[in-house]
Amino acid sequence: RLRGATMFHSMPATPMSHMLARRSGEVAATIAGEDGQRQTLMPQSLCSRMGGESKLREVLMSVYAAMSTDRELAPFFSRFRLEVLRERTFTCLRGEWGFAPHKSFDLWSVHAHLGVTDRQYDLVMQHFAQSFESHAVPSQEVGECMDFLEGLREAIVDKEFRYRNMYVKYAAQQAAHARCERKAIEQAKSLKRQLALRRHAAVLAAEDRSGETAKPAD
Repeated sequence: RLRGATMFHSMPATPMSHMLARRSGEVAATIAGEDGQRQTLMPQSLCSRMGGESKLREVLMSVYAAMSTDRELAPFFSRFRLEVLRERTFTCLRGEWGFAPHKSFDLWSVHAHLGVTDRQYDLVMQHFAQSFESHAVPSQEVGECMDFLEGLREAIVDKEFRYRNMYVKYAAQQAAHARCERKAIEQAKSLKRQLALRRHAAVLAAEDRSGETAKPAD
């Protein structure tokens, strides 16, 4: 249920672009190729129909610019490099909306520590809608894109901060475990240094005793 990018860093593993294509009534077409052989064409992707990869980049540029200056959303992005987040989103949306292979991430694990609310997610959706309109994306494609983004809400929004608190608790446990490991490693290193010093001291003592034994009598 929680399978599925800080605001849209990545998309769910399900190839939803194929479902979007089927839902919009697209079907594969068969035509004659240049060599006279019949060829089957795959349905045109949502990414192509909305204007291609360049259009998707323009939309995301506007969305992230708007979110980074939005009073309620800006704090989510202050800790991250905006261009990195935007590029990850582009790669994943291009994959989902353009049938392109891409790496998928778990939406919940990426967003759980943020405590995103429905209100904040609504603002994100508004920025996407405004960007689609300002970049003249066709209305049918806008509807498909917005439906897809709305479908990610459940994996991102944490209404009662339950998942955030769970994540924070888990992160604290992991940090405590890491501190214990570092302490154990430092203790082992200290013991190793002590043993090395003792062995060195023993060697020097043995050499001194050997020297005293070999010294000729007066």
